[in-house]
Amino acid sequence: MEINQSTKISAVLKAHPEAMEAIIAVNPVFAKLRNPVLRKLLTSRVSVAMAAQVGGVAMNEIYKALQPLGFTFKEIQNMNEIKEAKTEQKPINHDQIISLDVRPILDSGVDPFKVIMETLETMEAAKTLCIINSFEPIPLLNLISKKGYSYRTDRSEVGIVKTYIFQGDNQEKQLVEVKSERLLPKTFGEACEYFDSRTEMLDVRQLDMPMPMVEILKAVELLDEKSALFVHHKRIPQYLIPELEDRGFAYFSNEIDDENTKLIIFKK
Repeated sequence: MEINQSTKISAVLKAHPEAMEAIIAVNPVFAKLRNPVLRKLLTSRVSVAMAAQVGGVAMNEIYKALQPLGFTFKEIQNMNEIKEAKTEQKPINHDQIISLDVRPILDSGVDPFKVIMETLETMEAAKTLCIINSFEPIPLLNLISKKGYSYRTDRSEVGIVKTYIFQGDNQEKQLVEVKSERLLPKTFGEACEYFDSRTEMLDVRQLDMPMPMVEILKAVELLDEKSALFVHHKRIPQYLIPELEDRGFAYFSNEIDDENTKLIIFKK
């Protein structure tokens, strides 16, 4: 299997049964992959590049670990999938900290994303949220940076990562812009998180042509701006894409393998 920076870890694990242990051997932080619930929650969102950031290792170390299993690497030039979240050396006022230990949440098999976002959205501007975890939540940080938040990471305690999240100087401006212009997700993973439980499921893999396109177009017309359609398809439907664009819909795709592609479709 050929992989690159943006290849999702879920695709790597599906491609070879020994890939998980190979990745874990790179850094013990990846041992959480052995938990089937956490594996399901995290691997579909995390790319190879993001995993390297989470583990604090070079991407080349992951490639070297996977190479004996038949994986090959093709570097993507000018890839802009991962944008560093804006960090500021803002002094942390420990009297204004709200601590949130997400380790028990993850261990119970629940995604802490919703709790984190609800806390950020309801806390006072002067407050700082401290997320306590065993790894740096790179996908979350990439998302909240686009919402105007900044962060600092503290790894001073062995096995514990504390991520301090606070409002950036430009957040007030961004929040004003959001009121006048709908803030839409930028990637497949962000779209899944953004719509979360407001997603309708549709599986067209067993339908003969042209029924997948017919059923998808029928389903998207029932969507409102707060909902999305999650489609299980065999491949990216090339003839469907221009139809969606003409009707004012956006989409992201996630190709799992040659016979399994996920689409998430929503109104622009």
